[in-house]
Amino acid sequence: MKKRYLMPLLVMSPAVLAAQNANVEYDVDAVEVDSPNGEEVVEVAEEVELPVTSNSGIYTGLEYGISSVDQDYHTNFPKDKVNVKPGGGTDIGGAFIGYRFENNLGVEFGYNQYKAKDSFGKNMGVVEHLFTESGSALQANQERSWDANTTAHQYSVKPVYFMPLTDKFTLKAGLGLVLTHYSYHSGSEDEFEAVGNDDLEQTISREGGEHHTENAVGGIASVGLNYNVYKGLDLGVSAQYQIDHVANVSELLLSATYQF
Repeated sequence: MKKRYLMPLLVMSPAVLAAQNANVEYDVDAVEVDSPNGEEVVEVAEEVELPVTSNSGIYTGLEYGISSVDQDYHTNFPKDKVNVKPGGGTDIGGAFIGYRFENNLGVEFGYNQYKAKDSFGKNMGVVEHLFTESGSALQANQERSWDANTTAHQYSVKPVYFMPLTDKFTLKAGLGLVLTHYSYHSGSEDEFEAVGNDDLEQTISREGGEHHTENAVGGIASVGLNYNVYKGLDLGVSAQYQIDHVANVSELLLSATYQF
């Protein structure tokens, strides 16, 4: 007499093997075969559905770093033979939100802000100055300063591409447009401090200087490397470059990203 055994069997269809980033389905098959020892074996397959993690979804993050700014705004004080022009190294920070699609493409909206500065000071020596607070003329140390600063608020949109390198590392690159709101201010002032009385001070604004705002549209490009720390949390480092008719900015940024 032949003995019959029931054995669970999962058989994958070709469609299942081709499916990625989707629910995986297994076909149902029942096969009856004879074993070499003459015992009849009935193999029964059961349909199951297992979820596979998808990389698509909304993500958001924060970034902070350093930047090198080269911009056109400057102010010349001809009587003083002084020219101030904001630029050079400064810190930069911002935030972003985006959506990653199934095909590793995405779209990202970002905001960044930086403030570039320039200043120059000169000791004018000890002079006699009439302090309005005390109403008396006293010997005072005079310091003269010239300064300028440019504040930039950047709003960007760019298509991005995600290239998984390993289970943990992902290369991310983007190229898009950026709208920057610039605010520029410059001026000069004299500061007087009474000799022998540090609490008696007075600051007087001088002629010259300027203030204006402007919007500019330009391009922005970025490339970076993200490391998956835990589930949807990534830490990353990236290089970014922004240019328009007012300024060009090179940035090195550290970021933290969370994908929902």
